[in-house]
Amino acid sequence: MKILYLISSIILTNLVIYSAKCTPKDTFNITIFETSQKFKNRDSLTIDAYAVGFIESEYVIEIKKIINRATGENVKESKFVWCFKYKNDFYVNLGYCNDISMNSFFVKLDIIGHYCMASLPDYKFIPPSASNIFGYNNGTFGILAGNMSDWAFHGKSVWKYDSKKKCPILLTDLSEKEYRNFSWLRNESALLNLVTKKDLKKIMKKNNMNITKPTNVKDVEAIIIEINEKYEKD
Repeated sequence: MKILYLISSIILTNLVIYSAKCTPKDTFNITIFETSQKFKNRDSLTIDAYAVGFIESEYVIEIKKIINRATGENVKESKFVWCFKYKNDFYVNLGYCNDISMNSFFVKLDIIGHYCMASLPDYKFIPPSASNIFGYNNGTFGILAGNMSDWAFHGKSVWKYDSKKKCPILLTDLSEKEYRNFSWLRNESALLNLVTKKDLKKIMKKNNMNITKPTNVKDVEAIIIEINEKYEKD
């Protein structure tokens, strides 16, 4: 009985926190890119649109809906857009991530080029129920666990951010595109993946770079920038 009471209390707490945030508070102008290929070509939707949602931080924006300013109507399949521009930054849809499934959350791209990279220093907003790292998502475990922590990534995808923080890194290759594996969730676009040291080693080898042993976000950024510069020269 005590266990059932504990489970009920945790679920109720999560529901209260969620319900307290059900009313969107931020409205902001955005430029929409439906797919990764359209983003690569900077081919945006030719509509004047604004988003309603939550600006969680400079790194994360949650979108509740996107409105066509001319008609006042919701933009069709607004949650399926691959990326949008807000002010001078681009935010990519976590619904296109293989490891995290959150199609209403968008994260800021730190590096844009052949490879696009996003770091998440405040990744605690991701509930374990959204993680596919263990091969499942949603369910009782996700409700009970509350928020992500380093162990939820097995430590393998978490990089040193500064003296106090660690964070996961997401990477996508714009030259690749994969058909949506759930037709109601994704357009045909490049997918994002959490980057491990092993993944990065493969990318360096593929791009004929000297193999180094990066340990932090700045190291990874330097490698991705160097690779992107090679593609720009080709």
